[in-house]
Amino acid sequence: MLAIRGGAHAWADALLLARSFLQSGDDALNEAFAALVLDQLLTASPEQRNLAAIRRRLSERHRVLAEICAAWPLKFCSAPTPQCEIARAVQAWRGTPNAAVDRLSVIDAALNLCADGAYEQVTVAHQFRFADLVTGDGADTCVISLPPGDAASPAPLISVMLAQLVMECAVQPDVDHLGRPKQRELLVVVEPEALQALEAECAFSLLLAHSARNGCYLLAQATAMRDATHEVFDTIAAIGPQTEATSAHLSKLGGAVVCWRSVQTQKPIWRNWAFPDWERVRRPIVSPDDLHGADPWAAFLFLKGKGPILARAVCANNAQTGFANGATLDPVAHDWSALAPARLDAPPPEAVTPAAAAPIGTKIRSALTRRAPPRSQTKIQST
Repeated sequence: MLAIRGGAHAWADALLLARSFLQSGDDALNEAFAALVLDQLLTASPEQRNLAAIRRRLSERHRVLAEICAAWPLKFCSAPTPQCEIARAVQAWRGTPNAAVDRLSVIDAALNLCADGAYEQVTVAHQFRFADLVTGDGADTCVISLPPGDAASPAPLISVMLAQLVMECAVQPDVDHLGRPKQRELLVVVEPEALQALEAECAFSLLLAHSARNGCYLLAQATAMRDATHEVFDTIAAIGPQTEATSAHLSKLGGAVVCWRSVQTQKPIWRNWAFPDWERVRRPIVSPDDLHGADPWAAFLFLKGKGPILARAVCANNAQTGFANGATLDPVAHDWSALAPARLDAPPPEAVTPAAAAPIGTKIRSALTRRAPPRSQTKIQST
């Protein structure tokens, strides 16, 4: 289910999915979604381990609450992760059941996109693995585009994909098995329509900082960006003329250089020509006028840590893009292909509970009780 791993990574991956999908700062809501997702993965049949099945299940929210509370009693708090994390989250549900039902209602509303059969099919498939995209050396490019005319619906899914890609790059080692530094470069190009939909969902507020992305770069077009998200992207492409506000911001982002400029004084003309006066000033590398009055084919690339690059935009109207048929692709291996056990049991405690001790006076009374001496077993020898 959207690249959630099993074992010790399951709870962290489920929380990342919840935060990116819901775009909420409510920790209780995110933990409720994470617990619901992991409960589905651990207890449901393999064909029901997807977001669409969770949405159908949430049609009876009170029943879901009762089933999960019964399936995860307090004894699971001592179990390995993720069972212990689920049990702790469910323990809070028992104390405030009405609030838990309200959180399930919010999750149900967020999963409305799974009512579309296309999105249900996408979230069921297991044909893409993020680790395969970021583990190799060399440069790779991932282009994120949305269905034409429907940019808002898949925005939560794209947000989850972005967060998981950035996190996968962040946890990858910087060297290979021989100790050589990896030359990994992953460029994620966000198209303007997708960028506007993701900004409306505040999808970029939860991404890792640039220094922690470890070779993952985000590129977007300047005309589709707000000022608040300029700092999130590593590469900004300004194609054609820009607005005054965008031109001023990008000019400041491109940096400045120090130069010398002649100063006109009240001296005679021949003196200014023979002995000119100079002053040291800073000027922007790309002025706002250059961006505001740029030609339609002109492009400026702004990269973090580097100077602006002047480029030329090429329009290809007859380009054809081919996509593989997802139904014909073989599913990749994942951690949730096994059948669910008949009943989840908490592991037995490591230490055996000692038996109840007898009353302290029992041994004393036993020692003081008179008993007849045992009969001698010695044989009498006859003389």
